[in-house]
Amino acid sequence: MEKIARAELGVLEIEKAEYNPRIIEYHSTTTGKFQDDETPWCSSFVNWVITQAGLKGTNSARAASWKNWGQKLDKPAYGCIGVKIRANGTGYVAFIIGVLNNKNLVGLGGNQADSVNCSDYPQDFFQFFVYPLGYNPNYNLPLINENQTIRGGNTQ
Repeated sequence: MEKIARAELGVLEIEKAEYNPRIIEYHSTTTGKFQDDETPWCSSFVNWVITQAGLKGTNSARAASWKNWGQKLDKPAYGCIGVKIRANGTGYVAFIIGVLNNKNLVGLGGNQADSVNCSDYPQDFFQFFVYPLGYNPNYNLPLINENQTIRGGNTQ
């Protein structure tokens, strides 16, 4: 999955009245099937990647839909989905692909600073970690040098 997601690095929202067709394609894997790149699309991106990998996602554009997907993990594993749910019900999801020297997690996700990129998050940012059923998680997160990541900033 990480290879599929990584191939999308750099996909950007288009400003003004135009919309990026690739982001609309991400949305096509959800029941909302939104036709813009302004609707939050982190969950649509994860659904698209999961679908491309031949698995069944949540089919929802809501980040919170991932909370009960697959198998829950007690801690982050390589390629797992980190799930953040805010008090107002909105949230964020990204694939966890590593850890920095400062122990922040590196998430590869969509709608991070309006693009697909890698951003870092404090260890306690994500409340849940999920992984596909039937797969064995690898808890050895690679150490990533900050200079190796495509920075987009936090979505807190």
